[in-house]
Amino acid sequence: MNLRLKILLSLIAVFITYVVIDSAIHQYVVMPRFVALEQFQATKDLQRCHASIQRDVDNFHLVLDLPTQWDGMQDYVEQTTECFDRRRGRNQRYSDRHLDMLAIVDNDGNVIFQSILAPETKGQATIELFPTERWPLTHPLVTASLADEHSESSEKRGIVMTEAGPMIVLARPIVREDAAHAEGVIVVGRFLDQKAITAKAEQTDVNFQVESIDQLSIAARETLPVSLRSKEYRSRDRANARIHIREIDEENLVAQGALFDIEGNPALITYAFVRRNISQEGRIAMHYAIG
Repeated sequence: MNLRLKILLSLIAVFITYVVIDSAIHQYVVMPRFVALEQFQATKDLQRCHASIQRDVDNFHLVLDLPTQWDGMQDYVEQTTECFDRRRGRNQRYSDRHLDMLAIVDNDGNVIFQSILAPETKGQATIELFPTERWPLTHPLVTASLADEHSESSEKRGIVMTEAGPMIVLARPIVREDAAHAEGVIVVGRFLDQKAITAKAEQTDVNFQVESIDQLSIAARETLPVSLRSKEYRSRDRANARIHIREIDEENLVAQGALFDIEGNPALITYAFVRRNISQEGRIAMHYAIG
């Protein structure tokens, strides 16, 4: 074998080695970075949707102007229902200033006033979680509010699941200034219906969807991570609880998480569907870089 052939073969070998190494670097080092960035963006999108709903929960007390003085429970009811009538959800578009439910219960659990508006018709609705005559004192919205000592922890707020759909609720004790005991509990609520979810999707510019965990099909339940299949799942930081990424195809992926009910159990499965633009642009860039 002459010298020129040896040099040619050596150059070919070097070139092939370079192409293989360059392709491997792009495939196993560069491309995973694009995918990780894409998944990070999907996670942030879903977290923004969760945070938007959590803000509604945290600020729910601002919707209803509660009386500061009243002569008796009946006077308290009249003042409160006047505000409820102004806030009740009549509009076609979602508003974070409207109410779908008002209930006033005395300290024995007797219902003094209760009105629940159905999410679609806005007519009066009956919901099993909220009895029309008497609430048990063990009711999760009553127990904390009727505690002997009243503080911010006496309030109970969050999401509850009903047969009419998920609802954001706030329960707080009815207490006169400097009084030792509560005279009852006021509970307000607003359905987290499809209008609300659509509004959150528009606000955050995310393809955001929600499903009740109890209404998932068997096939959909199988896609859930094990941690979300059990009602024993807990997280201190619920708004940013662990989010799982699932690739749908080469063009789409979904970030999957959960919203928790008032007792800390996963109640709603949340989805943020994301176009895989970052990885697609990365593949195009790699194609031209390799030549």
